[in-house]
Amino acid sequence: MHIIAIRLTDNQELERYLFPTSEGRDTKSKYPSFPFVFHTLDFRTFIEDKTPWHWHRDFKIIEAAEGNLIIKSSRNTVNLGPGDLCFVNSSVFHSIAPANESDPDAVINIYQFLPEFISGKAGNSFDLEYVAPVVKRRDQDMLYLSAGNAAAMGIADSLLNIRHEYDSDGFGREFKIKHQIDIIYLMVLENMVSKHKQDHVTTDIMEERMQIMIAFIQRNYQNPIKLSDIAGSAMISERECFRCFQNTIGITPARFLQHYRVRMAARRLLETDESIQIISEKAGFSDISYFGRVFKEQMHVTPRQFRKNGLSISVN
Repeated sequence: MHIIAIRLTDNQELERYLFPTSEGRDTKSKYPSFPFVFHTLDFRTFIEDKTPWHWHRDFKIIEAAEGNLIIKSSRNTVNLGPGDLCFVNSSVFHSIAPANESDPDAVINIYQFLPEFISGKAGNSFDLEYVAPVVKRRDQDMLYLSAGNAAAMGIADSLLNIRHEYDSDGFGREFKIKHQIDIIYLMVLENMVSKHKQDHVTTDIMEERMQIMIAFIQRNYQNPIKLSDIAGSAMISERECFRCFQNTIGITPARFLQHYRVRMAARRLLETDESIQIISEKAGFSDISYFGRVFKEQMHVTPRQFRKNGLSISVN
């Protein structure tokens, strides 16, 4: 995978999971001070069958390069084929998976940039007229553009120009990339529904609660965690906590916690020489036999095989 630049966003632990390679967050990148991220995700080399549910303040443009994919948010599902595009709004819960999980022959290009990359200083006309209203449009969490759409073709041309500039070391490349992003964002605005819709307040509150609870799990997954602990982090009942997880990402809080612990353990298997016993304990598992069973269920190999074969949980 060619990661150009990585920087911290709201979901830091999840991004570290997504980009743990030598070109990732903790090492020098090609343009570390340029507030823009580009990378390619090839599901053929992705150990899991989809990206985990996550969010970030960035706007994201997903470009289907090969194969067919499904992008899910808490409100919508978008199917992408080769050449199709999807704009994902800021702070939207989403997950990406190949349409055919048994044959994950799918590749996407991902472009991310913070709203401030477009607007500049908060409160100016760009922010008030063109950026803040989009961020607040929770009814428009994703915008799908088919390959034959005129806007999609125009955006694809700009994305091609961006990749060309990234591969060059020419003077002024940052200006040229920013110019292309401005063009893309304007086309996105022109293709969004112009008539204002009432925000889905209930869904917004649920997503805010989910962000709080997932952040709690990320901070505390190494310790014993009960459903009441997760619910208490968002000051809601256990029943409401269960409902938030099921309605938003389709799994129980316990299942999400288990998946997250397995992914963190897999990372330690690759990054450290610690014993499997120690790694299972540090990932929050009190029983190494149980850890082995759930690890194989999720990763399709045992922890020992995972480490021996050098399998990667990154999206490269």
